[in-house]
Amino acid sequence: MGQDRLTKSALRQTAEQFHILVDSVEEYAIYLLEPTGNIVTWNTGAEKIKQYTAEEIIGQISPAFILQDNPRNRARKKRKSRFGLGRFQTSAEAIADSAR
Repeated sequence: MGQDRLTKSALRQTAEQFHILVDSVEEYAIYLLEPTGNIVTWNTGAEKIKQYTAEEIIGQISPAFILQDNPRNRARKKRKSRFGLGRFQTSAEAIADSAR
C-alpha cells in the first residue's frame, strides 16, 4: 500500500513538473488535441502565437489548428523553411520521427 501511494505521488509530481516545463515555452505553440479536434491543453507560446488565451480556447473544437497534409500547405511550408522562417516537416515525417 505505501509503495503504491509513493508511486502515485511521484507520477503526479512528474506530471506537474512537465506541465510547468511545457507552459514555460514561449517560442512554440504546444497544445494537445483530442482525436475529435477538441483542444485539451494550451501553453504560453500558443497564447502568444495563436492570439487566444487558454481560457478562451480549451474545450473548443477547432479544426483550424489541425495541420492538413495537403499540397498547398506543403508548398507554403517549404517556402518558409527555405528562407529560414521555420522547419518543414509533413505529418507523416513527424510521426516517423517520433517513433524513432
